[in-house]
Amino acid sequence: TNIAIPQDWFLITGEKVLSKSGVARYNQILSGFKHALEISKPYIADGFAVVWNCSFGGFGVHDEISQVISEAEGLGIILVAAAGNSSGAGVYFPATHPSTIGVGALDSNSIIAEFSSRGADVDLAAPGVNIWGADHSESGTRHSSGTSMASPIQTALIMLMMGANPEIKNKTQLLDYINANITDLGIEGEDNDYGRGATFMDKYPFLTTKKTPAKKRKEEEIPKEEKV
Repeated sequence: TNIAIPQDWFLITGEKVLSKSGVARYNQILSGFKHALEISKPYIADGFAVVWNCSFGGFGVHDEISQVISEAEGLGIILVAAAGNSSGAGVYFPATHPSTIGVGALDSNSIIAEFSSRGADVDLAAPGVNIWGADHSESGTRHSSGTSMASPIQTALIMLMMGANPEIKNKTQLLDYINANITDLGIEGEDNDYGRGATFMDKYPFLTTKKTPAKKRKEEEIPKEEKV
């Protein structure tokens, strides 16, 4: 599917909380969440939708991170998180937090990947097997598998949905919109493998029938640290 999106719809920034080997301490992740919250606030005040992708996680719950996540949801920020790659061992935090949308990984046949975490905290499933993307290797790209690949794909779809439907202001309204055209996978209804199902692009009318111009902040209004 070819989709034309006005370039000024989205500003994408990143928070580096993991080392090159993919490891981080909770205090590093907490600092990243706090910084993301602060740079998001001016956009929220201007009426923009803000969506966070969290392609990391682990077992256990961190109270201070949980507080920041709850604050973010209270401001209308949508949080999307990788469910984890534990197979049957359970879903990772922060995907277990009630304010987040936990995402499992699908293979090319829309079957849940063997490695994808299962549990009641899986909300949606998106492609996450053999996904081509950027990498810190010499070539700069590689094919990877994991819910850390599925989560940003789901995040991108949510950004499109909210860009085309500015009336969506929070997680509840977003899930109501998603549920109207969800593709149910696995057993009928919501389950621990696929959650509600998958948001396949051809099922959502915003791709072809609705065009809503987005607001654009003037260049001089964007703090230097936010520019990418």
